[in-house]
Amino acid sequence: MSFPDGFLWGAGTSAYQIEGHHGRGESVWDAFCRRPGAVEGGGDGSRACDSYVRWREDIELVKELGLTAYRFSTGWSRVMPGGAHPDPKALDHYERFTDALLEAGVEPVLTLNHWDMPAGLSWADRSSVNAFTAYAQAVADRLADRVTWWITQNEPWIIALLGYQLGLHAPGVADLGTAVKAGHHVLLGHGAAADVLHAHQGVKAGCALSLFPCDPAGDSDEDRAAAAGSDGYVNRWYLDPLLGDGYPADMREHWERALGHGLDFIADGDEAAIGGRSDYLGINYYTRRVMAAAPPAPFPWKVVGPSGDVARTDEGWEINPGALRDLLIGLSRRFPGVPPS
Repeated sequence: MSFPDGFLWGAGTSAYQIEGHHGRGESVWDAFCRRPGAVEGGGDGSRACDSYVRWREDIELVKELGLTAYRFSTGWSRVMPGGAHPDPKALDHYERFTDALLEAGVEPVLTLNHWDMPAGLSWADRSSVNAFTAYAQAVADRLADRVTWWITQNEPWIIALLGYQLGLHAPGVADLGTAVKAGHHVLLGHGAAADVLHAHQGVKAGCALSLFPCDPAGDSDEDRAAAAGSDGYVNRWYLDPLLGDGYPADMREHWERALGHGLDFIADGDEAAIGGRSDYLGINYYTRRVMAAAPPAPFPWKVVGPSGDVARTDEGWEINPGALRDLLIGLSRRFPGVPPS
């Protein structure tokens, strides 16, 4: 087997995880990390890898590795420190960084939102979409003439799940209804940012999803239904509005049952504002979900994991490259013409 010409081998980072605080505004993560017990060991990103200062060394490491692409994120709380007005110094920094990557022969892949946003903003509020659009405009005005590959949102399900449903990520909200609403606003932000980006010639915009193949634990109809429901929850609820014909009907019914009310935060025209804007699909793959039936509230399924002795990561997740292959084949058949990345 060989990889096609132009295939990009790269590495990826996110701004809050590596840059350090230097000169940026307050982030939702700064506030979250100050909560006692929110982060194991009490760590935060105030220094991190100090990459904002040591970025030249980072590019040397990228060159040393022989990479042809580098995925990084611009820090929303750095570019728009108060959430409303761009900081020219921050944009100058990202412009220098991008130019240095290009001079090194490395393709920049830019993520606008890798889980970081200015304190005071929340995906639970529809106004976050307008704030994200203004941020995307500020970055695109500086960099869209030299960056081809753009990722609007990184892992919308994880933003909704860990940030707003379980409260394990910033901003630390634990409310199911808020999580569903926040996930919708994240997708609306994708559509709005993609429209901004597509005003620039040659730009390719996509959204990176964390996709988990969902397999039944057994051969029963109940386990197969659990796997289908899990697939709707983690995959189709995001894939379908991005690449298909809007939110899947079975999951709409599920959320209305689980929440006890309609999804009135999905306004007329919202699905049209999300769909049809992806030049490619970003896929982050970790493992598969092995599912069994469970009592109905709030989810009639549960993750039980694979049976038997299987290879696992240090985190305990099953190592299953075959599930990635099946995932890619299934996506290519369901959404022909949309290249994965």
